[in-house]
Amino acid sequence: MRDGYHNAMSDTIHFASIAHIPYGGGCATEPALFTLNYLLDYRADMQVGGQRLPQAPVAQTLRDVLTRPEHYGVSPGTARRACDQFIEQGGQALEAVGGDRAWLAKELTLPDN
Repeated sequence: MRDGYHNAMSDTIHFASIAHIPYGGGCATEPALFTLNYLLDYRADMQVGGQRLPQAPVAQTLRDVLTRPEHYGVSPGTARRACDQFIEQGGQALEAVGGDRAWLAKELTLPDN
């Protein structure tokens, strides 16, 4: 038993890495804000604990998993590591276009209760 969970094999979260963010340019949206919105809407097939989630909104799903890790069968530490991984990947994309990874981190931070 690890972190209070009987099946350590299901205590994982997987999602496809963010590949290319398709910013087409133009004056409608600044690249950094476009990138942040793209990341917040990014969908990928996910595996959360023992659940398969096809084309799930990654940021929203990770936020939900942080709020209720036991519902998904993962530990709070696993949920936090998956969020950190998404922030690392997305943060690199944001910084490449003049944005700040803190913007994405703020979206995935739970309010204090």
